[in-house]
Amino acid sequence: MAAYVEETARSYPNPISSQEMAGSFKRPSSSKYRSHESAPGHGTGTDYQITFQGAGPGSYPLGKDSVHYIGDNDPQCVGNCDGERQAIYRFWRSNKRDHKYAITPQLQEKDMGVENEDWKKAAGGYRPEPKNGKPVFYLLREQLENTVPVKLFYSYWPDNTLLHAGSGNPPGVTVGNGRGKHADLGIIGYAYTSQQSGTVPLYHYRYGNYGASKGKDIDDFYTIDPSQEVNLGGGPIPPRKARDGDWQYQGIECYVYSGEDPSAPKRQYRDIGKIGPTGQCINKRGWYAFEADDQPFNWRVYNRGGYPGGYGNGPSGQTPGVLGFGNPDNAELLDEEANFEWLYGLNGAIKGAVPRFLGFEDSYDSQYYYYLYDTTYPWNGPIFGIQYQLNDVPCCPNTTCNDEYSERPRPCCVPNDHFYSHFYEIREDSWETTKSRISINDISTNGVKEAFLPIATDDRRLLFRYTSTTGSFKRGEVLNGWIITSVVYFGDEMRAGIIELSAGTVGNTFTYNGTITSADGATAIVLAGYGIPNKAAFAGVYEFPKRISYYQVEINPKALIPTRTLDAAEAEAVVDNNGSITEVLMIAGGKGYKNPTVEAINPRVLDAFSPGDKSRFMQDGVVRAPENEIQNSFLTPDTSNQIDDNVRDTFTDYGVDIGQIPFASDKNAEKVKLKKAILEVSEITEDGEIMSIRVVDGGAGYNQSEPPTVMIVEPETFDYKSPEIAEGNEEQVRKTITQMGTDFAYKFKDAMPASEFNQFNNYMTSSFVTATAGPKTAVVDTYLRVPDREDGHETKYCFDIPAKCISIPVSGTLSSVPANWESLFTYTTADPGVAEWYKDSSGLISDAFRKGDAYIDNMSSAYGAFGGSNCITSAQPKLYNIRRWFDMPCAFLAAGGDEAGEQKAYGYLVYKYNASEEQEASFRVSLEIEGKTIGSMGSDFMDFLNGMQKPRLTPTRKVSGGYKTWSCRQSGVDGRCYRDPTNPSDIIFVPVGLDENTFDYNRQGFSEYEQFRLWLGDNLTGGGLTSGSTSWSWVDDETTSSTDPNTGETTSTTTSYGGTTSTSYTAFTVDCSPDPGSTNVPNHDCWDKYVRASGAPSDAPLNVYCGYDVNGNGIGGQRFWEIRGPANGTVPDGYTTPTGPVNPFCSQCTGSSTYPIWSIVFGGGPPACGLDNVNDASIAVDPQRIYDHGDGVGKVMQMGSYDGTMLVRNWLTGGSIQLGRTIRNMGNPYFDECDGLNSWRAGNSINDDII
Repeated sequence: MAAYVEETARSYPNPISSQEMAGSFKRPSSSKYRSHESAPGHGTGTDYQITFQGAGPGSYPLGKDSVHYIGDNDPQCVGNCDGERQAIYRFWRSNKRDHKYAITPQLQEKDMGVENEDWKKAAGGYRPEPKNGKPVFYLLREQLENTVPVKLFYSYWPDNTLLHAGSGNPPGVTVGNGRGKHADLGIIGYAYTSQQSGTVPLYHYRYGNYGASKGKDIDDFYTIDPSQEVNLGGGPIPPRKARDGDWQYQGIECYVYSGEDPSAPKRQYRDIGKIGPTGQCINKRGWYAFEADDQPFNWRVYNRGGYPGGYGNGPSGQTPGVLGFGNPDNAELLDEEANFEWLYGLNGAIKGAVPRFLGFEDSYDSQYYYYLYDTTYPWNGPIFGIQYQLNDVPCCPNTTCNDEYSERPRPCCVPNDHFYSHFYEIREDSWETTKSRISINDISTNGVKEAFLPIATDDRRLLFRYTSTTGSFKRGEVLNGWIITSVVYFGDEMRAGIIELSAGTVGNTFTYNGTITSADGATAIVLAGYGIPNKAAFAGVYEFPKRISYYQVEINPKALIPTRTLDAAEAEAVVDNNGSITEVLMIAGGKGYKNPTVEAINPRVLDAFSPGDKSRFMQDGVVRAPENEIQNSFLTPDTSNQIDDNVRDTFTDYGVDIGQIPFASDKNAEKVKLKKAILEVSEITEDGEIMSIRVVDGGAGYNQSEPPTVMIVEPETFDYKSPEIAEGNEEQVRKTITQMGTDFAYKFKDAMPASEFNQFNNYMTSSFVTATAGPKTAVVDTYLRVPDREDGHETKYCFDIPAKCISIPVSGTLSSVPANWESLFTYTTADPGVAEWYKDSSGLISDAFRKGDAYIDNMSSAYGAFGGSNCITSAQPKLYNIRRWFDMPCAFLAAGGDEAGEQKAYGYLVYKYNASEEQEASFRVSLEIEGKTIGSMGSDFMDFLNGMQKPRLTPTRKVSGGYKTWSCRQSGVDGRCYRDPTNPSDIIFVPVGLDENTFDYNRQGFSEYEQFRLWLGDNLTGGGLTSGSTSWSWVDDETTSSTDPNTGETTSTTTSYGGTTSTSYTAFTVDCSPDPGSTNVPNHDCWDKYVRASGAPSDAPLNVYCGYDVNGNGIGGQRFWEIRGPANGTVPDGYTTPTGPVNPFCSQCTGSSTYPIWSIVFGGGPPACGLDNVNDASIAVDPQRIYDHGDGVGKVMQMGSYDGTMLVRNWLTGGSIQLGRTIRNMGNPYFDECDGLNSWRAGNSINDDII
């Protein structure tokens, strides 16, 4: 099984995928459009498709996730083969009483159907169930046996979403658009009609009845676990809370998969290339319209892989397509089975043995994802291949000739030749991956290494998946001998996370799928990480550089996502022509409210040029007060109540809460009636869902074009105590202050009636205590609070007008009285009690005068209202600046509440966000693999392989040329295009220059002897190929007799037609002592020694094939002593069986009975064959990259790196999604837990208890 992407997941689905490009396209129907084909079905207005062969990066639009091996794409399922599963999400809109179902975590326009309101507004009214938005069940993405489609229907009246499993329409429902009809929204997946392994029933309940008067209020509801639902009636499983049983059981709709299954949403593919057909034992005669043997484009030239004109030093190493085969002017391609060799050449099988590149579907800004690779067996074809051509010249003569050289037939040599190929594959049960490595490198971007984490054999981190729903791993825990330094969890949608292990400790190795357990009992399985040799992964997020400012807030712990008991309600006010609110429409009813308060903001507060618009005081960007406002503000209060006028203006400008203000002035000085509306909740369910809001008083002055915001809040309070003024011992201070109040009151005891004195005494005593000890009161709380102010957490707004420019003389209190002001109180000495009080309080009075004067002095300046400073200082949370959402901290719990054991929650909110202007970016992912052969011959084979000569990397192809192709580009990748021979309307794109990932020995620097010796090793003797010659002589005497008619004497005449001749060939010698044909073992190291066959150990590491069929299956091959040599009667094509001797390398040529009249002496053999040429010698890896690993591991082979480029698109989708998630999470948008702090594992229940 070749290397493959075992699984991958993304934090949000791609806005568009490659699959959407696989549909049909329409040719223009205009008569001006000129079609290349006038045949029926190919003209204007007809459909066409674009075929993407997937043979190189960019050959799929928007990319494709894969470990790409060249060849015909052949996806094979290796995990969850019962079908890839589609998550189904559930949403609830209480005021419409409708449950909606969708395949995405956020509702899209397509999910809303034919609405009678704006789809965005309608979608905004739905809230996810459960609150954390996880799927409620899973369907199949594609139809399998015994499954039926599940279709989605929606009606805006009644507001109802309906699921139907099966063909046709749901019973009792009218399908269509309009009132009382359900629109068909299409298929959302497939489900089983009967119970299958791993499936669960999908129970159907219904609120209301289609045939009854309640027909306008219907809700079809579906669940796989009624025990976690509420308000259900009937059915086989009791609900969590029965209540009134408003939703009645209808039956089982179909059988689906549970969302709790850890493997539910993943289907694992081995998406590799299928090699073949290829090899000399394949019948290729019908692939092309080959020319005659004396022409350049004949079948022999094709099988040799050589240039049509012949090549003086071996084959050209070019593919048939580049050489010109397939061009109708040369040798037209007749059979699509020729495509593999046409594209990849004779050594295409070796090219397909190892990965060509890593493929990725395009990703998007701020999209978190991970990839897990399986490298258990990285081979998909042969590691080595040899192809050659033999002849039978050493065994000549092999026929008779009658030509100009003889007067009668003579023995002669017409060579018989035959093509051979041997492909050697490492067996899967003989390979062991010892290490995997993955790395991330920048290409056109910065910061990639900081944003992505590799997780492989030597990395001290783990990629894991939770298998439990409670507990979590935390920083500081000990795991398998390691100390956990951090944990990031990607959320329940992906269910995976990363654990960082301390570099300062050395623990034990981990195993794939091994179970790990946290201190609080959470369980998970390990997917990749330290010590796991055959897995490699990377995870992270790429973000285009942004400008993000955020600040910290204290959060009510109830606001944390998993524990949140309140879903916000949303409402919209309707304003009539008179400016009154007549109705409040519920957009979303929310959930969890107990005593909600409804408010409509004051009328015209935010309207431009309205009575509440303070911008009328703005001139040239500077605040200008109305005439005399400053002066009037400092006038001594008198009967004119001028200060009261200013206060009244403020009340009028900023609200109508104070009293019943009947009118205010607009920009035209016209009277406008302003009155705040009064609203109240009129219906709320047991679950705290607000169903309706009643208008008690519609108010006045509201803008019809801009209705007021309706705020629905759930008030909570907490006790707040102001700081104490007095300092010192609290008990003593309180006693002193209490006594002071009592003493003060008693001084006036005789001056007032007793009943009044008692009231006065109580008042003074409590007032003194309250004023100095700090009042305590109940304050309305919210989900968010400004955290305790720290140094630097403030903002100053400063003016640049010098204070001395404006001086307002104001007399102070203390300076206006005589220096001996104490004499004013001399009369009090007449009463000893008053004198004692004066003695105790005179210092306080003096201090009050001094502070009052200081205040007046400050007010005398231009900035008196600001305490004499030219800056206004206000509390402001400290702003932090980051460039990526990834760097946003997570919300967390911390000890520190007022009560023992109480926790505080802290989160982060965005202050400002500016997106990036960059359009796209890319980075490179590299996968490297190390491994070795195992078994009794594993180590020896690694030594043999390491001893081979260093090959040369096959050069990339040139882009130009091609007889039947033309240069073109797809997604920035160079390639060639050609018309599909079987469908002229289809243009096929084939990348070039990108598939030559193999090594060969075909080019200058490697002789045919060296190529042949790579295969035979030291079994090939003689030090080189020689120019051999086979000679033979024959005697062919003809004796004739004649009788002299005169004498009658008979005489005999003998004429000799015999002779000697020879034929040259390329000769070689093989060590045949002993004969391998007898021992089944070669005398020296070679590829055939390690083939698992007769005579070899049962765990030998190799298989040998002569080729691969159309399905990519290997065709059994032979070792060198098992082939048959060519002889008279042999058909040259490799797919036929030659008629020569078995084991021709060690066979002796013998005389043939074909020529009984001749006495012949043979000059050849053994071998009983000669070498025509070596067509190809290729290897998939560089044997010089084998090294001794040490530690008892032995020699290992380095494979790769195999690289891929991830393209990241900067679509607004990514940044906006993360902005929304940041606000929702009140912190990092990617992780539900991070930095090893308390994990948010709660909140998984569909119906949380209302607390």
